[in-house]
Amino acid sequence: MTITTERLKKTITKRPKRRALPLTAAYVPAKEGGYTAQILEAVSVYSQGETIEEARENLYAVVALMLEEAPHQFGRRPTSPPPGALLEKLFVVLPS
Repeated sequence: MTITTERLKKTITKRPKRRALPLTAAYVPAKEGGYTAQILEAVSVYSQGETIEEARENLYAVVALMLEEAPHQFGRRPTSPPPGALLEKLFVVLPS
């Protein structure tokens, strides 16, 4: 089956437009053990875990909840990462 240019344009324009929200997660070893995690471009989006994987999983849950409940918290303050932080770039796809 061949797709004509016209049909392709119609298909593309029917898709909902989405935008990506770039975020930076910072993971820092906690003094008492485990890790703390935060989103640098958001106000009060923190989490923790015994391992980096657990801290990441918990942080993803917090990000999902905050995007649903308080999306205005994101993109408000780009901050410098804490010293010694492991950084991870995230791209959250938002519906139009």
